[in-house]
Amino acid sequence: MKEKFKGVIQAKKGTIIKVGDLAGFSMPGEEDTYISKNVIDPEICDSTKVQVNHGTLKAGKGLLGGTHDCPYDEIYYILRGRAKLTLGEEEYEVGPDTTVYIPCGTFHKLDNTNGDTDLEIITIWHLPLKEGANGIYDARKKAWGGSSFKKRVNNLH
Repeated sequence: MKEKFKGVIQAKKGTIIKVGDLAGFSMPGEEDTYISKNVIDPEICDSTKVQVNHGTLKAGKGLLGGTHDCPYDEIYYILRGRAKLTLGEEEYEVGPDTTVYIPCGTFHKLDNTNGDTDLEIITIWHLPLKEGANGIYDARKKAWGGSSFKKRVNNLH
């Protein structure tokens, strides 16, 4: 096993990622609202079929929401916390051990404005992600010089 970057261990078969060691990214102006950590994608572990992200929506905060063009469905898995999820025109309460399938073209947003704890989620997408499919992924790559992973801070080499 070889530590490729801080928090990323390249095994003979596969990759082990320590999410707590990864750099987080927030959209400009949303640093106190949502923190995104890119966990699995082609750059981190040569994944060609799936992209996984760890997100933290801070207590007392909400996201504006949006839609993703087809064919980009999205999956949420709620790790911790509770929030209001909007899917289309319907609202649902979500919490730990809840999985949400969001078909492409469906408006969705998370609202933790009434929460007293952070909401932690895993999001899953299929690859390849074309530019414009995921705004935070695009913004992260632009901010980090074309990289989806913050190597310049966490690089061990």
